[in-house]
Amino acid sequence: MNEQLDAEIKLRLMAIFNDEALCYEWLNNSKKPLGGISPLDALKKAEGKAKVLEMITRIETGDFS
Repeated sequence: MNEQLDAEIKLRLMAIFNDEALCYEWLNNSKKPLGGISPLDALKKAEGKAKVLEMITRIETGDFS
């Protein structure tokens, strides 16, 4: 996974997917809740980390909408 990626995001994604390839795929594919950009692109913006963490929390709690 990307060495520049935030440690908290890495840990939480690995807990969800338990596979680096799946984490990488999730990070690189566009997401509607992020306005159609990928989580990696969202992380380049000031508010991006909060939005990505919100998506991860939703997955962790079973909300896949």
